[in-house]
Amino acid sequence: MQDQYTHRVHQEKISAHATLTVVEMPGAPSNIIAVLFLAGSRYDPPGMGGLAHLCEHLFMRRTRTYPNAFDRLRTLERAHVNFSAFTSREIALFIHSQIVQSTHNALDLLIDGMAHTVHRTDDVRREKNVVLQEIREHESDIHQYRFGLGMRALWNGSALARNIMGTPETLNNITLQDVTAYTQRYFAPQNARYLFVGGGYSDNVRAALHAYHETYESDEHVKPTQKNVSHKPVTPRVHIQTDQFGTDVVHVGVYIRTCSIHHEKDRVALALIRNHLADSWTSCLVTELRIMRDMAYWVSADTGYFSDTGYLEITYAVHPKHFAESVHIVTDNVYHIAERGLPEEDLTLQSDDLTAAIQQESMNVSSVFGWYVDDVAHGLPPESLWTFAEKVRMVTPEAIREVAQRYFLPDNIAVVSVGELPPDLRP
Repeated sequence: MQDQYTHRVHQEKISAHATLTVVEMPGAPSNIIAVLFLAGSRYDPPGMGGLAHLCEHLFMRRTRTYPNAFDRLRTLERAHVNFSAFTSREIALFIHSQIVQSTHNALDLLIDGMAHTVHRTDDVRREKNVVLQEIREHESDIHQYRFGLGMRALWNGSALARNIMGTPETLNNITLQDVTAYTQRYFAPQNARYLFVGGGYSDNVRAALHAYHETYESDEHVKPTQKNVSHKPVTPRVHIQTDQFGTDVVHVGVYIRTCSIHHEKDRVALALIRNHLADSWTSCLVTELRIMRDMAYWVSADTGYFSDTGYLEITYAVHPKHFAESVHIVTDNVYHIAERGLPEEDLTLQSDDLTAAIQQESMNVSSVFGWYVDDVAHGLPPESLWTFAEKVRMVTPEAIREVAQRYFLPDNIAVVSVGELPPDLRP
């Protein structure tokens, strides 16, 4: 079964600085070609929050080849290329997704966007209005709002706590010159890392990228520095609460600060811990909060990693009267792992479940692409899904306990809630 879904993963330098990571999926009818930069909101200059995100909106929008932005979009669609872009706290990525037959059209258009982007004052003005609408939509989404509170709770006062999209005030400070300077500095070819996932790969892809870099790459390589990074919450067990949504339930987030993306062994253990805690009928928190106590409909968990830190997120919704008790249940289960690890039987179950999920992901181009994005962006050696699965099976109960003891500490835990919560029910 493993051989059926094994991908051919290789990485090569296409210039002095830029790399191309290829994940070949034989027989896949589509592929994804993307360029990634370490250029997220964490690196926005003071007073210009949202600059990286705004630049992502404008990059490749209008080029010298396509001075009319709509003509470029129409060309992409006629070539059957789906263009999208995304900014996180540390990464900006630009994605072309297409059927195999459109691979080279997609690559030509990606290179055109990198080489020939043009910025205009009216584009900056219009796109600011788009971002303002995006901010309003996120602020009206309880789940997005809760996540933002969680980031503030863990890293209050640091760049990681910023809203990726900025604020109306910081966006107003950004000029055309700021956009141009940021793009030239961070979205430069020498800072690019490319990721190809799917079917239809050929040496022509590498050759086209190499030719582009021979023409446009300079020797100035930008490595962003982390500024003003706080490694502790303002107070232990900090709690941030808001009732602006007026819901009948309280949406709760428990956030635990963990390791950086560079701590691979800890990430493997944390993936197993995440699955043990939530997201399945037999996970301990779903069992206790849903099946045994009827407090919550479901409990979800997620992990995220940055260049120097990371987080484990546990989220659910409860009636206000159950808020305090539910938080105690969650934290008790977290501390229990630090004290005793996981039983051998439960660890085996989680390993099997995680391996099965990896097998399912291995058949989907978009899922496989998402698997590699963070590692490629941070310059880590590409690791196949199956290599990760093998490492999952090697984790011991003692390793789980050691990782939990390292991170599951009161000073690393923050609780946030969204919904009306009477003062006497707050922790």
